[in-house]
Amino acid sequence: MTELSTLLPRVQPFVTDCPVGVLHDAIRRAASQFARESGCWREELTVDSVQDQSDYNINVLHEHENVNVRRCKRVWYGDAEVFDNLGLWNVSEGVLSFSSAPAASGDEIKVCAVLVGSRLCTEIADVVFDLYGDGIADLALYLVMNVPNRPYTDVKAAQQSYAHYNALLNEAKRVAEGDGERSGDLVNPMQEYF
Repeated sequence: MTELSTLLPRVQPFVTDCPVGVLHDAIRRAASQFARESGCWREELTVDSVQDQSDYNINVLHEHENVNVRRCKRVWYGDAEVFDNLGLWNVSEGVLSFSSAPAASGDEIKVCAVLVGSRLCTEIADVVFDLYGDGIADLALYLVMNVPNRPYTDVKAAQQSYAHYNALLNEAKRVAEGDGERSGDLVNPMQEYF
């Protein structure tokens, strides 16, 4: 896990008149929004089945404060994947519910969970920070510079930051939806015709 405060040097030089507390809040909001919109913060969670119990609180399975399971990408029960498109399971407010309760106790239920930090969350997964920290910083800049009538208000720069954020967000969504790898460059190089 990486502290979100390490993004401060990427944001503060562009809004020098902005109070540090406002910057920290904007960074936390940006990280939460990025994780929610992209679905890229994932973690595999494991719980043991309990006979005749169909609901499992999976929010308590991870060790992060102020972080909730937004949805699940995949669920395995024992050695088999349980498909959600058959209506066999769903997740609501961090509770995984099966349409029929397991018949035995002690079987392993694995969940590929998509996590989202609240506005109080102060850290994010290292892989998300390493790949998309710049996008989170860009969204934080947009949130700060777009506030009207402040010494650090700069609508044009805010729009540029938001465009950079959207580029990384779209890349993160593509990777998260396809379970693929992030490409090295976000912009395709121009083809040579000569």
